[in-house]
Amino acid sequence: MAFIHSGDLGWHEGEQQMRSLLRIPYQENPTSPFLTPGAAHMLQTSPLLALGALDDQGRPWTTVWGGEPGFARSIGQSIVGVKTLVDRLHDPVVGALVGGKGDGEVSLERAGGKMVSGLAIDLATRRRVKLFARMVGGAMDRLDSDGQDVDMGTGQVQLVMRVEQSLGNCPKYLNKKQITPASSKPTLISDSTRLPDEAINLLTKSDLFFMSSSNQDLDMDTNHRGGAPGFVRVVRNDASGAVLAYPEYSGNRLYQTLGNLQTNPRTGLVFPDFETGDVLYVTGTTEVLVGKQAAVLLPRSNLAVKVNVTAARFVREGLAFRGKLDERSPYNPPVRLLATERALPDAQAYSQNAVYATLVKKDILTPTIARFRFSVSDPVAAGRWKPGQYVALAFEAELGMGYSHMRDDNPKSLNDDYTRTFTVSSVVGYGLPEDEFEITIRNVGVVTDFLFRQNVRVRLEIPLKGFGGEFAVRQDEGETVPFVAGGIGITPVLSQLSSLDLKRLRLLWTVNIRDVDLVSDTFKRCPQLATSTRVFVSGIDNENAHDEETFAGVEYSDAHVLGRRMLAEDILTLKQNTPPHQVEYDPIMATYEVEHNIPTTTPAPQTRPRRPDLSTFFSTLELVDTSGENRTHHNANAVPIPGDISAAFRTLADAFERMRQEGGVENGLLVSLVESLMADAEMPPREVKGVPDSFLDELERVPKKALKKTDTCPICNNPFLDDEYPLVVRLPCHDTHLFDLECIQPWLKLHPTCPLDRMDLMKKKEPPPPPEEEEEDGEWDDMYA
Repeated sequence: MAFIHSGDLGWHEGEQQMRSLLRIPYQENPTSPFLTPGAAHMLQTSPLLALGALDDQGRPWTTVWGGEPGFARSIGQSIVGVKTLVDRLHDPVVGALVGGKGDGEVSLERAGGKMVSGLAIDLATRRRVKLFARMVGGAMDRLDSDGQDVDMGTGQVQLVMRVEQSLGNCPKYLNKKQITPASSKPTLISDSTRLPDEAINLLTKSDLFFMSSSNQDLDMDTNHRGGAPGFVRVVRNDASGAVLAYPEYSGNRLYQTLGNLQTNPRTGLVFPDFETGDVLYVTGTTEVLVGKQAAVLLPRSNLAVKVNVTAARFVREGLAFRGKLDERSPYNPPVRLLATERALPDAQAYSQNAVYATLVKKDILTPTIARFRFSVSDPVAAGRWKPGQYVALAFEAELGMGYSHMRDDNPKSLNDDYTRTFTVSSVVGYGLPEDEFEITIRNVGVVTDFLFRQNVRVRLEIPLKGFGGEFAVRQDEGETVPFVAGGIGITPVLSQLSSLDLKRLRLLWTVNIRDVDLVSDTFKRCPQLATSTRVFVSGIDNENAHDEETFAGVEYSDAHVLGRRMLAEDILTLKQNTPPHQVEYDPIMATYEVEHNIPTTTPAPQTRPRRPDLSTFFSTLELVDTSGENRTHHNANAVPIPGDISAAFRTLADAFERMRQEGGVENGLLVSLVESLMADAEMPPREVKGVPDSFLDELERVPKKALKKTDTCPICNNPFLDDEYPLVVRLPCHDTHLFDLECIQPWLKLHPTCPLDRMDLMKKKEPPPPPEEEEEDGEWDDMYA
């Protein structure tokens, strides 16, 4: 959110230091030296207000008040009034500003007044505005606005503040929540710097916190930090106190909070629990970590903050509001684990010695699988890799699009460092020089697509972060080891073939007919493996001559080849001797138990095909550009952005068409859905208007006991009770509109309508009109005209 701003506020010393450290080009400070009209409106309409203040020891603390709009408002030119119920005993900001007596005595500030920073925030709309003010006066009363005694540790606080700075902020990393008022019964559980288990559990699920800092005694700042649940990590929690850490994501590059921490490393944080009303207050000293220091603590981070907790309070039911999650921010990156939390952290930690992997060979094995060979510039610095490990390669220099404050068409790319890990598929020191390794990968995303498009003669150089992980296939003496692999999942075994006794290996390998050439190539490179392998080939079209020819290529190997999907009994009999070589054509599909790894001892009945693989659809949906603009990259090698969203519609149409053809029963609904999707693919809309994930999460689940044997999914035509664990949802448009969640989800991601009646499921029902009232005689008050 941006407001019109004016003023001549510059950057203070700490802010300039941060901008210099990170090489940020000059820009004017957009902060306004007064309460702007937009900020005043935001303050009055926000249900929450986070406040920061210094205690008598100069330590910053942060709290969050509210529950519904209107408790804070502008009452004069840059003058703000706040009146709300708070925890008067344990809230550190209450104590710092007005004390906790609750006698109603008004405390007036002298010239200057205590510093107060604030953040008015509406999580439902992802809007926020920062404030810095000086306190004019305040009071605490045990009575609420109706004169009722509310003393259960609570009280009604009143504050008057003079605003000296205001600034609107963007909606990034704000997870939508619906805020409602609630009663509070604050109980102090712990004031130890060693956080109790309840506080640690709160940190584990927290997707936001509020943070206050000060530039000595000149001004203060309170702002929000958000991300995926658990983005704040616990470095240590022992008798010496807790240490927390979190990554700083790509933002507006003003660095007002981090700039304050350069001049005064103290900070105050508050972690609210929106479900229970519990709250964790901490204050402590910080370390702002840049570059190598950040990556050593939080791999894949270029900027991070470590907080050494010097005081803390965990209060049960200390908040006067609750919040219900609506939708996660699309900008949230995946949680970044501490280096100490990773199995082998070296692979993605910052490396002081630059090591590069140069692409020297590329073998296309199938339409979507290829083998890439790299040479290492400095094998000693890179370290020796072991069978079963992965390599971490950094593609940011090739694929990064440069800084952008917002990127709604591809929000996750803002914090994507384009570092990827791939299992090393070559055998160490076997058939390759000591400084070379291979990876065998499927083209499934931005980075892999980039590799598939490379010309080997260009000799692409990629920074190599290191090798890590551990996956070893161990054979005890005399033991026969079973292994199940799906498609490209064979790669961990490939690098260990030279160390295995293949006579004591029982490999079950399931592949689609399109990937059979991967099997042929593997057996060509290691013929001994074939005799220990059963290959299950699915997706065969007996009327397709190419499929027959492809299948024949692996049929005459020494493997036991079956033209069907893997069944439960295949896994249960893994350790039995492989039967004589034979080829079977048995066009039955695996049961739900096999697909979901649920063991069964009964023979699997033949069933109609269930749902097709929709992974391609969902990956396509994440990559399409819905902005309607012709965006260009700063980097000529960056991955092209699709010009429209037709790919997503076409992919789903293809999946539904395969389902219709394989179903064996004509399905009029599927025909109409395919036609509709293909029409959208031909003339795509400017944006995808599907339902959010939160809508899918909140769909009514139909319990198994409420289903009848005749109930079937309208899309796949399968009876719900064919599944041992059916996941059936009821659409809100009609009680009888029941669907398998896996069938309805992809449709709803593109269309917010019921497939049966095409009713818009996101359209809110309009309230009934108020009853007409007869006009009353009397004077007309034009105040509300």
